[in-house]
Amino acid sequence: MFNTVSGKKLAIFGFSYKKNTSDTRNTPSIDICRALLAERAQLSVHDPRVTEQAVQLALPFAQQLKMLHNDLLDIGFGLSNAGHDGLVA
Repeated sequence: MFNTVSGKKLAIFGFSYKKNTSDTRNTPSIDICRALLAERAQLSVHDPRVTEQAVQLALPFAQQLKMLHNDLLDIGFGLSNAGHDGLVA
């Protein structure tokens, strides 16, 4: 249980290659998500510019993946309207 992400619920804020774009080609987020999923983490992804289909194409075998849309109240965070520019409590 300790020193592992297995079974933990994690949120990924920002999935695209850079802010204010929907381009997911060569994004480091793919490698990070794959590594976390390999460790059996439960991921929730939020990126206001990236579609759910784009994330599913990048992570085709992710069964424990959930897309978060603009409503992030379930995990206690909100996003600024500036895309990847930051979180507000």
